[in-house]
Amino acid sequence: MDFNFLNQKEPQDKGKKKKKPTKWGGSLAGALFFFMLITGLYLMVSGDGKVIPQVSISDLANSVVGGNVKTIVVEGDKLTITYQNGDVKESKKEVGSPLSQTLF
Repeated sequence: MDFNFLNQKEPQDKGKKKKKPTKWGGSLAGALFFFMLITGLYLMVSGDGKVIPQVSISDLANSVVGGNVKTIVVEGDKLTITYQNGDVKESKKEVGSPLSQTLF
């Protein structure tokens, strides 16, 4: 009598490989989702990226007198100043008063 039948594997499994279930991270859709998630988190953390320094009106007036200012763009009360060396800075003027009077 053969008592080894309890330790034997089932005969239908011989020669066949079992398919392993695919992992979520191993699929193409999972990789794409992971990339989009990382990109979104980076964009939220990094912010705008353009930080334009502020300059006071008195410093702006001194720069205009010294001939260091190339252009001044007025948008309401916001001033965008481009200097001769290529630097771009921002300032604010008084609401309702012209720039020439503010600089005077």
